[in-house]
Amino acid sequence: MSPTTPNDGQDNHDSSISVQDDEVAQRIAKEQANTAAAAAQKVERDRAAACDDALARALEAEQEAEAAAQERDDAAKRTSNALARAALKWAAAAAAVAPSSSEALPGGASASFDGPPPDLRAAMLHHEAVALLQLHSQAVAVSNIRNHVTTVLDVCKCIRPRCGF
Repeated sequence: MSPTTPNDGQDNHDSSISVQDDEVAQRIAKEQANTAAAAAQKVERDRAAACDDALARALEAEQEAEAAAQERDDAAKRTSNALARAALKWAAAAAAVAPSSSEALPGGASASFDGPPPDLRAAMLHHEAVALLQLHSQAVAVSNIRNHVTTVLDVCKCIRPRCGF
């Protein structure tokens, strides 16, 4: 055996410290890599959760829009049915007020729908019925006035100093 020199002990000690330092550095690098991977997984989970939430809100909005469209269609159908019933009732009222065709009008004329109304009351009822039906048909025809108006007026910005707007 050869005698050990003081240098040999120092080299062994330095190499063992270097090996330990390398192991510590590897452990630290692994921990940092694991931390980074965990952070990336958390970011991906958060992104997926946000995406799922946005999709759920979009689906809910579509369902709400579909329900509103169905309600609008149902309301239009009810309005149309009500207008048809009103027209029938107006026609029945006009028929009840108008003299029958077998009755003779003053002056020997007979009642017919080709000529003027037989009396003023029937003419007024007829005119009122027509006006009401036209009004209702106009109200049903305009579903949303904003679809027809392209310019929206803003709050008054008057020139007058005391206006307050």
